[in-house]
Amino acid sequence: MSFDGENLVLGLNSPAMSLVGFEYSAKTASETAAVQQAQGLLEAPQKLFVVKGNGCNLQQSLVDLSAVKPLPNVDSGGHSQGHSQGHSHGHSQDHSQDHSQDHHSHQNDQHQGDHRKDAHQRGDHQDSAHQEKHQEVHSDVYAEYYYRCQPEEGSTKVATAVEVKLFAVFPKIDTVMAKWVAPSGQGAAQLTPKQRVMTF
Repeated sequence: MSFDGENLVLGLNSPAMSLVGFEYSAKTASETAAVQQAQGLLEAPQKLFVVKGNGCNLQQSLVDLSAVKPLPNVDSGGHSQGHSQGHSHGHSQDHSQDHSQDHHSHQNDQHQGDHRKDAHQRGDHQDSAHQEKHQEVHSDVYAEYYYRCQPEEGSTKVATAVEVKLFAVFPKIDTVMAKWVAPSGQGAAQLTPKQRVMTF
C-alpha cells in the first residue's frame, strides 16, 4: 500500500491457489467457474477493503488472473493426437496395398520404424506435458486499486487505516503480509482474521 496524503494505492499479490484452488490454466467447467467467481470478487474492492477515514473514492481497479484463465485452444492437443493416429493408420493401409507379399520383410522394418516414431512422439508429448506442468506451478494473481482521497467539507481527516476483509471472502487466505508507505512513514505487519487492520 502507498499513500501520499491524496492518492491511495492498494496492491494485492496472492498465490492463485489461495483464490481459486489451483495454479494452472483452468481446464474444466468447475475450474473456469472458480476463476470467474474470483474475478467478480476482486473487481468489487468494497468487499475486500475498508478504507478508514473520510473522502476516499475508488478511481480505478486492475485485476490480472491471466495465469489461471482457460487457454483459448484447450482441445488442440486432442485434435493433434487424433490426426496423428489417423495418419499412421492410413499410411500402414496404403503400404500394404501397394506392395506384394515379397516385400514382407520391408513391411516389418517399416512397421518397427513406425512404432519407434510413435514412441518418440509419445516421449516428446510427455516431455512437453512435464514442462508445461513445471511451468504452471506457483502462479500468482495480481490486483491494484487506486483511490483519490480528499477531506470532506469541514474535516481535515483523510485515510488513516485500511481494514483487510480478504479472509472472509477467500477462506484459504489465513495471513497477509502487509507493507505500506505513507506520509507518517513506512511500516509492515502480518495481518490475520483477528488482526486485519493496518494503521498508517
